[in-house]
Order: sequence, then structure tokens, then C-alpha cells
Amino acid sequence: MRKKCVILGCGYVGTAVARNWLADGHEVWGVSRNSDTLAQIEHDSFYPVVADVDTAEWHAQVPSSPAIVLNCVSTAGPGIEGYRKSYIGGNHSVLDWARAGNPERIVYTGSTAVYPFTDGREVWEDDAGGEDLAESGKLVLESEKMLLQDPEIGDRCTVLRLAGIYGPSRHHLLDAVKRSNGVLPGRGDYFLNLIFLDDIVSAVDAVWHSPIAGGKAYNLADETPPTKEEMVSWLAERIGCTAPKFDPEAMDGRRMRVNRAGGSPNRRVKIDRIKQDTGWSPKYRSFRDGFEKIGL
Repeated sequence: MRKKCVILGCGYVGTAVARNWLADGHEVWGVSRNSDTLAQIEHDSFYPVVADVDTAEWHAQVPSSPAIVLNCVSTAGPGIEGYRKSYIGGNHSVLDWARAGNPERIVYTGSTAVYPFTDGREVWEDDAGGEDLAESGKLVLESEKMLLQDPEIGDRCTVLRLAGIYGPSRHHLLDAVKRSNGVLPGRGDYFLNLIFLDDIVSAVDAVWHSPIAGGKAYNLADETPPTKEEMVSWLAERIGCTAPKFDPEAMDGRRMRVNRAGGSPNRRVKIDRIKQDTGWSPKYRSFRDGFEKIGL
């Protein structure tokens, strides 16, 4: 059946979901501050809306009662204010709009940044938060609660806590290996949690159509997190170069901190809940499967 669908933050993930929904015969409204990104989708049933999600500019330009809303905004800029604008400001806007309309389902892509652990432990959804969580993680967790705990909207909302996203044209570690000149900054002895783009698309559909996914948060990752060293060695072998050595004394601008002490993330994200509730499981169960798909 043809449905009306809205995507807020129609970037890398949103564009992939939009193309999937259009292929399924739905109508899709895509909201993004970036008109060039929206212009990449050419389809008679796609309606681009140029606006910031944290404003009310888009409210009157999308259907008030769509079958589904996907909010997959990314941070609006560097620093904590970028998080606050996109995630807190964005969900304030979503709630204002939703209370005035009647969306059937809202799916929000959060992040595994809500887990402050650096000791390699396994983590499930109920492990999120804690006083040690970094400020960015606290804002992401607060943005989740805004939706899930809302008395009017909460039971129609689902949060997907995304691990590190990779896919066609988005593979940061492969790019780092290629330009490393034999050395990578940091350490390689911690776990990476990853999710391939196509699996995000299928998971969005899975929670949309699940009768019991409303009001819940789900982890979204593949099932075999490697250490960074393991992944770097495999990538280097596949592209025919010597695996670079790690330099713990070097730093790079992309270093992520998940706790107040400045620790880097080191945990293994478990996906039991979404598998049990929806029957979804990742097609690309390891980074090796994903890079085979990319064509490495």
C-alpha cells in the first residue's frame, strides 16, 4: 500500500532509506539543510524540503499524519553546541510538529555513544547512561528520552542506537590506512562496533512494521566487532600494503571520547533485543562482509 513517509536529516542514511521507500512505491518527503544532497534523489514521488530540522520551517511542508517519520539528523557542527542543536533542538521541533499532527510511527537514529565503557565489556540497551558519560553522550541520551518518555508520542517512537556507520563512499578507516604512510595515531587494541548502510535501511523497516517496537530503544550493530588492529591488518592485506603500526602518542582530530575521563570507546554492542522483537538480523555480520559488498 502506498504510504506517506517523512525523513528528517536526509543525508547519507536518509538518502538510502528514501531510495528504498521510493522503490517500494511510497511517497517520501526529505528534509535537509543541504539542497545539494536532496538534489541527488530524482523521483516523481520524492519531495525535497530545504530547512533545518530544529526549526519549524518544515512543519507545514510535510504531511501532518504520515505513516512514518525517520529522524536521522547528524550533528550540526563541531563541539557540544552542534549536538545540542541537532539532537535536542531537533527533537523539540519533532515533538511540536507531532503533537499538532498524527504521525503513526517515529523512528529516531541515536548512537552507541550513550555507553561510557572503555574496558571491552558487552553492553545491552539497559546499560546506557551513568554519571561517567561524556557530555555529548548525555545529550544523545537526553534526546532519546524526549521522544520515548513523551506522554502523547512515546509509545509510537523507536530509537535505533547506531554503531559506526560504513558503506559505499563512507569508509573512514580504509581511507586512513591508505594515507597512513605506515603509522596510525592511537591504539589498536580496542573493539570497533560497526553497522553497514544496507543493514540500517532494513532495520528501519523492521521496527516500522513491528507491532511491539514502539516505546523502545534498540542497539544496531553487526555481530562480530573486531579490534581496530584486526580490522586494519585485514584492510591493509586486501589493498596490498603493509599494515601500519599504531602510535599511542599521536592524536588525530576524529578521536571520540565516551566518558568524562576522556576514555576512548571500547565495548561490544549486543543486538539481542532487536533480533528477538522484530526478527531482524544483519545481512553483513562482519566488516569483512560489508567490504566485500563495497568491492574492496
